[in-house]
Amino acid sequence: VLEEHVLSLSNILDNFNVKSAFVPDIVSEFLDNFPLYKTQYEMLLNKIGSSKVKRIKALEKISFNDGLLAFLTPLDKLNENSSYSQLFSAKTPTEEQVNNISPIIYFSYKGVRFVFSNFAGKSQEQTVLEYDKVSAYDKAFGKGAINLNDIDFLSLSRNGSSSANSVEFIEKVKAKNLLISVSGNNKNGCPSEKVINSALISYKDCKVHSTAIKGDICAYINADGDYVVKSQKEI
Repeated sequence: VLEEHVLSLSNILDNFNVKSAFVPDIVSEFLDNFPLYKTQYEMLLNKIGSSKVKRIKALEKISFNDGLLAFLTPLDKLNENSSYSQLFSAKTPTEEQVNNISPIIYFSYKGVRFVFSNFAGKSQEQTVLEYDKVSAYDKAFGKGAINLNDIDFLSLSRNGSSSANSVEFIEKVKAKNLLISVSGNNKNGCPSEKVINSALISYKDCKVHSTAIKGDICAYINADGDYVVKSQKEI
């Protein structure tokens, strides 16, 4: 678990009234393998209480006024096709296997729709496509609650890496805005030109927003469901 993925937790807990937290389901089998994550996890338990810390599972949701947050992946760890199963079966987990237990999250507010791929890989994108095809999300969340067509915002996985973002998934969502979390001194060839071009081909008016150029990126949504995107500099 890379430091930049978890070390802001203390700042969040100190500055926000956190009522619930969702964490990867690795506690019973794998927690000791990730000492940095274990320290942050224990801090979370002490700060908000174990009853408020929940395991991330696909097909679970948080509903609120005019909005919905839903976990599209990962599959339950008992599922043989789950990214958890791949992680637990590895003698020496790769960074990709660790990253791939990250969830793909769907978020909507006032009709504005987001997909956050976080650090999930192509296999999880494929799960989302397959579940959407057989109407699994309609059955779990209600018909039409999850609409993956022509979304407003797609946050790319793993800094926009070509190894984590599939053209098939990008073509499915046809995002109007592409969000890329990447540092200015990234040396891993991210974001991938292939990935960016796929998004621009899928939706020719797609706007690309990179933290390397703009810093923090915020979407402001008004009561009518109209939105404006502002960068850290503009804020």
